[in-house]
Amino acid sequence: IDLRIIHLVRDGRGMSWSLNKFVKKDVKQRPIWRSALYWLVLNKMSNFVRKRAKKTLLLKYEDIVTKPDSPLKKVADFSDIDVKPMIKSISSELVQEELHIMAGNALRKQKSIKLKLDTEWHHKMSRKKQAMFNLIAGRTMKSYGYKKVSQLSS
Repeated sequence: IDLRIIHLVRDGRGMSWSLNKFVKKDVKQRPIWRSALYWLVLNKMSNFVRKRAKKTLLLKYEDIVTKPDSPLKKVADFSDIDVKPMIKSISSELVQEELHIMAGNALRKQKSIKLKLDTEWHHKMSRKKQAMFNLIAGRTMKSYGYKKVSQLSS
């Protein structure tokens, strides 16, 4: 089998913020430690598989959303897939019929989705929550090139 693995990673704090952003008012938000553990375990398992496979590619979600040409060119070189339609879709709105959305995802009811960089968590997630996330998953986040928020603004 010519197995090729693409590990797509997102800043864990952004993932955590996104998970809680669409929580209904009558539903309790996920605690930050739980989101951090979820992100950490998922990425540790992905690293375990990726480090043992022969053909792997690590991509950052933020790079795909902000400048899709470069990371998707890597995907094209890696997989021999024509990524031009993907680049065009990411640069515009993705029509829902083209997507597979998980049953619990709040976006599943939208007719189209525009991928964009969500940095709202930089200033809306409390420093305490950011510090807790960093305490739990900071080393792994750093290995992917993510920085503490105080370092992002400088």
